[in-house]
Amino acid sequence: MNNFPKKRYRAFTFRFPGRTNVLLTPLQISLPYDPRTDIKSSPPPLIECHSIWDTGATNSVVTKSLAQKIGLIPTGKEKVTNTSSVELRNSYLINIVLPNKVVIPYLKITECENVLGDGKADMLIGMDVIGRGDFAITYENDKTVMSFIMPSIDTIDYVPISNSENRKLETLEKFQVQKQARSLRQPSRKTLKARRKKERQNKKKNRRKY
Repeated sequence: MNNFPKKRYRAFTFRFPGRTNVLLTPLQISLPYDPRTDIKSSPPPLIECHSIWDTGATNSVVTKSLAQKIGLIPTGKEKVTNTSSVELRNSYLINIVLPNKVVIPYLKITECENVLGDGKADMLIGMDVIGRGDFAITYENDKTVMSFIMPSIDTIDYVPISNSENRKLETLEKFQVQKQARSLRQPSRKTLKARRKKERQNKKKNRRKY
């Protein structure tokens, strides 16, 4: 029986100082191209940019300025709902290359005026990309750690882990309570030894008096 994985996994990890609410990573973007089907065409040039990863966004978006820079041609209009209104915005097909070198061809995106992040990002990665793999955010050693793998490798469920750790903690607390209770009920060997020594010294003193 062959137990080797059927898919090649690709992953990347970024560490940000402190607790951050903006996950900014490098990205490459190009005109749509699929080497499996576009065999008569040469690959378009890749453009370096930065993207913000947002699990609250349903779809990925690109800034209008970057779309014009690449020469993207609108494929239609999409309704985009924001906090105050519903707008019709241009939609495009693009290729993106993730930091783990995974190429997602013919990704449908919409345009926006700006992406949050102090103007450092030209694109926002939404759940249409994040949902293709496993995405995790943790905090350790005063750093926010973001990690992503494609394709999905396993289910991450923190409930069994937390239950197991809580049981260990409860056992330790119970042991400490029992240990403290025993120490209150009876003196330790060291205490008993010190008492006996003091009693012998007192007996010697009393003998000398008489």
